[in-house]
Amino acid sequence: MPQDVLAQTRQQRAESLTSITWRGRTVSLKNPDLAVAILKAQEVSTELEERAAETAEGQLELYDKVLEAYAEAEKIAKKSVKDDEAATAKVKSSKSSKSTEEVRFLYTYVAYYLQARTIQRNLLLAESIKIRTEIDGRSQDMVKLYDDILKSLDIVRDLPVVQQDNVLEQEIEAKALYFKAWRSVYVATAYTTLSKYAEAVALFDRAQQHVTRARGSNRGKSVTSGDEDDPLSVNEADVVSLEKSIRGRKCKAHAAWYLELDAERDGDATDVEKKLAAMRIDEKDVDEPALIDRLNTYPTNLPTLKSHPNVPRLVDFPPAFRPIPAKPLFFDIAFNHVEYPNSLLDRAGKPQQTTSATGVTSGLSKMLGGWWGNR
Repeated sequence: MPQDVLAQTRQQRAESLTSITWRGRTVSLKNPDLAVAILKAQEVSTELEERAAETAEGQLELYDKVLEAYAEAEKIAKKSVKDDEAATAKVKSSKSSKSTEEVRFLYTYVAYYLQARTIQRNLLLAESIKIRTEIDGRSQDMVKLYDDILKSLDIVRDLPVVQQDNVLEQEIEAKALYFKAWRSVYVATAYTTLSKYAEAVALFDRAQQHVTRARGSNRGKSVTSGDEDDPLSVNEADVVSLEKSIRGRKCKAHAAWYLELDAERDGDATDVEKKLAAMRIDEKDVDEPALIDRLNTYPTNLPTLKSHPNVPRLVDFPPAFRPIPAKPLFFDIAFNHVEYPNSLLDRAGKPQQTTSATGVTSGLSKMLGGWWGNR
């Protein structure tokens, strides 16, 4: 379809776009230029969602179109805010206050989606270079992308409507902590490649603290949004995946730290990388019983390669606690305080026992005698 025909069709459709609904609130849309810009951004966003199966390069091109459309809409909305402020400075009334509130709401809506789509593009770019980062060990690019994501969230946090919406503000704070956790993960990974394992472990702990704070800042809920169509939604599965990644990477860095200490003590640091490469943090191996508990079962994880031996777990160390049969000590103490009838002593031919005036000496003797079995 030619561009002039497409623009004319969009202009006609924009005339029917008289209001915007966002986060349960509906405001009127009176600026025709802004309506056309928002409609164009929505059309490109719909195309992006319909072509989700595209390659990473194709999706990045679509994101560029979406960002261009929202940037144009944001420019128009920002101009509307300035014009409204100039008009309100001259004449202020209840009607103008309502108009100002609606204009600021529309600006926040457009700016929010601009930054949200920017974050989505950065996440797509991060996903596309993640494999390369894991191979060459260069995590600086990932850290830079998450820095840009946090900058976008800072812009969202300063928007006028966000500062007045406590729920939205808490959601933004929770998402910021979530992305800070991912940033800490990749900073720690960069330290791991430099063999600075102590710093890496500390950064993994910091990442876990960010996740814990993210859950707490959103009042114990998931790091999600109250709007189902929110492009910045982070579900519970994403948080669980992050925690799983933190645990696995931290365990590996911690083990590498101990291997390095052992190597330094033995004077041989050449075998640390080989031992580290042989480590596996697979969830399926966590619940596998030790080899000593399954001697009658054929082991499925026998060593395969000499360079990367797959050694099974021989025993549980430290061993698990197990209950053992034993007579509690207080049973002996209680037995010494049982008073038997004198008739039993007469039948046994023993003289009757007398209690001292204080009862302390005889009671103590009976207790000590009970401990060592002398009754």
